[in-house]
Amino acid sequence: MENEFNYIRIQKNEISGIIIPKFPVVVPGTRTFTFSVDFGTTNTHIEYKIENESTRPFEITELDEQIGTLFNPAGIQDILKHESAINISELIEFELLPFKIGLGEKYKFPQRTVIAENGERNKSSFLPFAEFNIPFTYEVTRKKQKDVFHANLKWAKKDPSNEIAISNFFESIIILIRNKVVMNNGDLSKTGFIWFYPASMRKGRRDDMGSEWEKLCKKYFNVKNHLGAENDKNLTNSISESMAPFYYYKDTQKLIGGGYKPVVSIDIGGGTSDVVVFESYEPKLISSFKFAANSIFGDAYSTAGAAQNNGLIKKYYKKYEDKLNKLKINQLVDILKELKELNKSEDINEFLFSLQNNPDITDKEQISYNKLLSKDEDLKVIFIYFYSALIYHIAELMKMKNIEMPKNIIFSGMGSKTINILTADLETLAEYTSMIFEDVYNDKYSDEDKPLISIELEKPKEITCKGGLLAKQSDYNININSIKTVLTCLENENITKLIYDELNEPTIAKITTYIKSFNTYFLSLNSKYNFEDNFNASPESVKIMKKILNMHIQDYIGSCIEYNKNIGELDSGDKEISETLFFYPIIGTINNLVNNLTVLNK
Repeated sequence: MENEFNYIRIQKNEISGIIIPKFPVVVPGTRTFTFSVDFGTTNTHIEYKIENESTRPFEITELDEQIGTLFNPAGIQDILKHESAINISELIEFELLPFKIGLGEKYKFPQRTVIAENGERNKSSFLPFAEFNIPFTYEVTRKKQKDVFHANLKWAKKDPSNEIAISNFFESIIILIRNKVVMNNGDLSKTGFIWFYPASMRKGRRDDMGSEWEKLCKKYFNVKNHLGAENDKNLTNSISESMAPFYYYKDTQKLIGGGYKPVVSIDIGGGTSDVVVFESYEPKLISSFKFAANSIFGDAYSTAGAAQNNGLIKKYYKKYEDKLNKLKINQLVDILKELKELNKSEDINEFLFSLQNNPDITDKEQISYNKLLSKDEDLKVIFIYFYSALIYHIAELMKMKNIEMPKNIIFSGMGSKTINILTADLETLAEYTSMIFEDVYNDKYSDEDKPLISIELEKPKEITCKGGLLAKQSDYNININSIKTVLTCLENENITKLIYDELNEPTIAKITTYIKSFNTYFLSLNSKYNFEDNFNASPESVKIMKKILNMHIQDYIGSCIEYNKNIGELDSGDKEISETLFFYPIIGTINNLVNNLTVLNK
């Protein structure tokens, strides 16, 4: 239904009836709303602000509920006393959307990046909240069995089926936003919209995403003027995922630096990490790569899923199944079993992380996956390796660009939870991070720079959206290609650019040597900054890491190249490579480590 209607006729067999809606008359408002949407690999977040007010997460309150029913929701328990009654309010939550969304409610943003499809693909057109909808109940209550769930939308292989799913996810969000504006005295024609992208995303995919957002905003926000013409100007702005947090910290005056000393903004998502270095409040370097949370919690180079072989799932699945059975929350047990059947490690791991925020669980500490992993001494070395590789790479990039060692590092993105697992002590992390920068630069922080690097980590998913809303118009128009930097790992041979045709055996062999050199350096860090003393890593895990670290490096590089081809994220021919190959073998090594370390002290 894309148009207004006067009445609805319902008929089944000999029973029929007429519904005449009493729609409220909505007078066009005057207030200006601006929304920012961070469409993430794992989770999506929406923030908004009204004119010059503070930013806030998207919510639906009792004053602007978007659902109308033929029953009184407040009296649902009385209705359910009837023998043949079904709880239709639960179906509404699943098929459409919850009555309320927001802080203190059962459902809130950030929300899992998933779209549900009713499975009936025999139509030429598809409508959100009909054939498709955002399942707010996903991984919170029992899923509807017959629906098909599409996750990993952001990096889904480009084909018509996935494009339909992504378009419906976007349109569902835009409808929620449009309703919010209309019901709160807003002016649709003045509604602003900001979206985010990882710098590693190919321009073609990024342009497609931008065109889809623009098309939908014009469909729902573009009010005709008094002559009947529509506004031709762009209704959307976009900004890199890692730039936005800087503007949040700068605007809220939580940064010491950025004007004089460099600030590094690192956005760790589910699928990608973005890095921006700011100097004199201007972005000087940007880089992006598919090395993020799923490099630890996913299935490496598998597109189909390999949870049955994943060490984390083998170690913790049964423990959580027992925990949920003990709590007698059957619907969560069912969800866990269904996710296991789908065989994707990142989905199972994300569900385990989400349990800490589940409203049906009262003892949050006892169920916290984050806390459990942070106490797993056998796995700590994986998080140390992940973090060390990330910081080492950034240090190498900055040194190559002759940028001074940083004063601040800002972390954002849902994948930043890996840092909390590594250590809760940011001073320890700052000390370790400073050591890596000093080693790469062969330099020391001066006494006036004490206490060395300052690390900021605050509501990692939300601050990207908040920063986007606080950015200035000029910040949206930055040409990232002019500052985008890709480390070839061959800079010692004065090779600062690589094309895809050059990814031959001799080149990959040289890159392998560079990776082995980093691995040797990483192991040396244990003698300088003892992993057991500072991060509670078990000695046994370090011994196993020493054996595994340099195994199969060339094979992992080849597997990752093939994986990127399969998802349509790899060019060919004379085009310059869009992301470093440094992390390709490290992803495979981490996956191998997970499988070997999770059997210790089982």
